[in-house]
Amino acid sequence: MRPTTPNRLVPIPGYQLVRRDRPDNRGYGGVAVAARESLELTTVERPGPPVAGSKLESLWVQLRAGSYRVMVCAAYRPPAQTQAQVSADLDELEEQIQHVLTRHSGPIVIAGDLNINIACDTTANTRLRQLLTTYTLQQHVNGPTYRSSGSTIDVICSTHRVTRAGILHCTYSPHNWTRALLPLPDYRPRESAVTARCWSRLDRGEVNRLLAAVDWSPVFASDDPGVQWDYFLATTRPILDTVAPVKRRKVFNPTAPFITSDTKDLMSRRRAALRVQDRDTYKTLNRQVRSAIRRDSREELDRRLREVGPSGMWRVARPIIGSSRPTRSAPSADVDALNRYFVSVGPDTARQVDTSGPELPVRLPRVATGRFQVAPISPDDLYDGGAATPKATRNRQRSRYLRLPVAAS
Repeated sequence: MRPTTPNRLVPIPGYQLVRRDRPDNRGYGGVAVAARESLELTTVERPGPPVAGSKLESLWVQLRAGSYRVMVCAAYRPPAQTQAQVSADLDELEEQIQHVLTRHSGPIVIAGDLNINIACDTTANTRLRQLLTTYTLQQHVNGPTYRSSGSTIDVICSTHRVTRAGILHCTYSPHNWTRALLPLPDYRPRESAVTARCWSRLDRGEVNRLLAAVDWSPVFASDDPGVQWDYFLATTRPILDTVAPVKRRKVFNPTAPFITSDTKDLMSRRRAALRVQDRDTYKTLNRQVRSAIRRDSREELDRRLREVGPSGMWRVARPIIGSSRPTRSAPSADVDALNRYFVSVGPDTARQVDTSGPELPVRLPRVATGRFQVAPISPDDLYDGGAATPKATRNRQRSRYLRLPVAAS
């Protein structure tokens, strides 16, 4: 994918996708984060230029689940093992972590392919572990993630504990899946349900008969559009509730795309080629499998469209059309930037004021002196004195001292 490829062309049903494509227009590479649509997602940009010589690719997003906020980073580091390149990439990652820590106090998760084998005792591994220890990040992946070399180069690190972590075999990549489960106590996801009327079973003849029996004379007798509209709603809603009642339906997670038995056989042969490390055969079968899945999905979509007809076309096509909503980006201002802004308001305003106008007269400040005296007083004295003392006298007394009621022991 290139930066010009919109997300709606690569939809993941039930998920929202945020990408950071590789800017060299190769059509591949980059990092991405896919989050459930029920979670509020905000991208976080890094302020300032990156570290010189760094080729680290990263994408920071903030996920909000109820009252919890989790900062997630998808990272990729090219497989360059020179000391200068490793230092530049890890220095860039450290600066990003420092920026996130100044604005976020919740869990932080960093996941991706860092191309540093954490299972071997190397200089790069030592430098990475020092970085994780400095910021209390724990690495949860144990076991080889890159099957051809048996190395552990894909990591999942977090500042909070996880209840489960591990790897899974991936049939279409030499990398294994890595996964971790981060607990969020007392979090209850929003219920996925919709309330709608079922129009597919609507009896149009019955609807026309009921509408024809309605007395519409109040609509024509009134000149007020509001009255006409209220009468229309009061009349038609009971009819709709009778022929097409409102029902609440739970929305289930989308299922896997439909595939035929021939496609399953191709996938089985591809898995066997990958198991014996026959890379050429695997590439050929992988292209055939992807083409077969697209063909099966297209045929299944055509079949469902023919079944529901024109009235249900949007309901069938909507899950495969990505959202057009733009991704929100959090402001990059931290505490220091806010302080600098508020401090600069006064000088900036003074420079912007036009000094070519008439000179205003100088007004000297008023200076007054007084004293504060505490004297005991009972509630009765306070009430009687306040009611019997003239207003001018009370004002003079207030200017002399303030009386506070003190309870007598």
